[in-house]
Amino acid sequence: MTGLDLHTPSRLTSHSRRPPSGRHRQGRPPVAPAHREWDTVQKARAAQLDLLEPGWLVLYGPYFRRFCAIARTQAVAEPLVEASGPDELRILMRLAETVPAHGSRAAKTEERLVTLPRAVQAARTPARA
Repeated sequence: MTGLDLHTPSRLTSHSRRPPSGRHRQGRPPVAPAHREWDTVQKARAAQLDLLEPGWLVLYGPYFRRFCAIARTQAVAEPLVEASGPDELRILMRLAETVPAHGSRAAKTEERLVTLPRAVQAARTPARA
């Protein structure tokens, strides 16, 4: 057989690697690394904000390090709001609550009133005595 012989150790692997050290050295039992909690202050702030805002589900994502809120009602224009801080998130939540949702009854009434001509609106409104 030409090339590599499978029964003899390769020269490259026997000489190029250092012996393992630390918790990976030979003869040591495998040990799981210690678990770390990331951004505990931000997670606690998101949990606190979630308790203060009953109409929203507030979460903190440690991967992107952003706060996000999901609306629990359909009367909100923007059901998912995302911000870098809790104060900015509350402002965006208030803004989403003030704008009527596209599919809500208030938004449909507003759209209908805007599209109807004034004469048709006057004919549909009852006269006051």
